[in-house]
Amino acid sequence: MRLPHLALVAALLVPQLALAAPIAVDAPADTAAADAVAAELKGSQFPSKLRRAKENAPIFLALAARDTANAPLAAAALEGMAATWTDREGRDKPQADAAYATVVSAYLDHSNPLVLAQALKAAKHVLKQGHEEVIGKVAALAGGDMAKHYAALEALVDVPDWGKRDDLAGVFAKALEAEPAVASLALFRLESRAFSFALRDEVSAATQGLLTHADPGVRGRAALAHVRYNTDAVAAAAAVEPLLDDSDAFVRSAAARAVGSAGALRLTDKLMSMLGDSAKSTYDITGWTQLNGKAGRVHHDGSAWSRVDDAALQGLKSLGGRNGSERLTLTRVRYDHIDEDLATCVSEARAWHAANRDALK
Repeated sequence: MRLPHLALVAALLVPQLALAAPIAVDAPADTAAADAVAAELKGSQFPSKLRRAKENAPIFLALAARDTANAPLAAAALEGMAATWTDREGRDKPQADAAYATVVSAYLDHSNPLVLAQALKAAKHVLKQGHEEVIGKVAALAGGDMAKHYAALEALVDVPDWGKRDDLAGVFAKALEAEPAVASLALFRLESRAFSFALRDEVSAATQGLLTHADPGVRGRAALAHVRYNTDAVAAAAAVEPLLDDSDAFVRSAAARAVGSAGALRLTDKLMSMLGDSAKSTYDITGWTQLNGKAGRVHHDGSAWSRVDDAALQGLKSLGGRNGSERLTLTRVRYDHIDEDLATCVSEARAWHAANRDALK
């Protein structure tokens, strides 16, 4: 028999707030069928074939509502709910309804980390529907410990137009003050929301301070977010400029892309000098534990091909076409010819730079 992962076992042994009683919802499921599925529990999961079978959707909901005092079974049932229900009509899975939302909402009060982790996964269907009670409970978790905070941010991006809501925008802006893993995740999510974010000025001010953060992942992602949230592109590029010489390759890569997107033509020569930097531009924040008991990892990648010169090329490409210069057209890089194709791109960039030097100022 396959033994459950030890980290998951440890998570289930944490003292927990068991729900006081079965959750009162209309969750019709044949009792014998539910018992048969429950008997298949292995550790804190059902076998993959069972937990993905859409015909088990009502059974998972019924088990979660019924067996609230059994943490392994509750966690497994919630995982099954996430896999077998959906947020929309017209699909071949049942649409999350009031009973589904009631069950998920109840488990968001659970103190066992693995049960809570699975409740947050199951919450995605009602978060996408804009269910306010569930949104409020998930947002409240963002004020908890690091694992809860991280998981809550990951869940909240399922809320439609989350960046336009003052309450949720505030959750993400506040997260910029948190531990590196949480702050980096918040920056990653914020980067694509700049033009519709409810608290743009607040993020601009926060990212200015994060450009000198001790963690490379945070300061690199802060560079990318800062040029998007700061309405003064010249000032934003000037603030990010020192990071072009950062000791960390991911930060240098992020800064190169950032100043390019900010249109900082005066830094063209600096980006050209970075074409000789082929350092690998990946970075991971590790040393923390997720709610599900597994090791946490926040991965950062400076560009498509994970090299500083590649990021510099992308920054230069963003500058092309400005101030009357020609656009920079680069050869498509192939996975099995990365070094060769990037070398070709560097040659193309140098030729472009020589032909457009006067305009690129």
